[in-house]
This record gives sequence, structure tokens and C-alpha cells, in this order.
Amino acid sequence: MGDDLGGRVDPSLPVYVYVQVADDIARRVDAGQLQPGARLPAERDLA
Repeated sequence: MGDDLGGRVDPSLPVYVYVQVADDIARRVDAGQLQPGARLPAERDLA
């Protein structure tokens, strides 16, 4: 997967990191940047 999926997490926000990651993935699916069922990078790479 050539897309950079990292960098969308801000630990200073009062929102859990896993929620930020999930929201970003959902936005990318909705925008057509990710296909439903696509393989994702490791959790460490996403966060």
C-alpha cells in the first residue's frame, strides 16, 4: 500500500488515539481513498 496513513493522530486532543485512527480510516473509505476490506498497515504505523 503506497498511501501514507500515518500522521493524523494528535495525542493532545481529548479523544482516544484509537478513535482518531478509526475516524480517519472511515473518512478515507468514504472519500474513496481506501476500499472497504483493504489491508491496513500495522497499528504502530497508523498511530
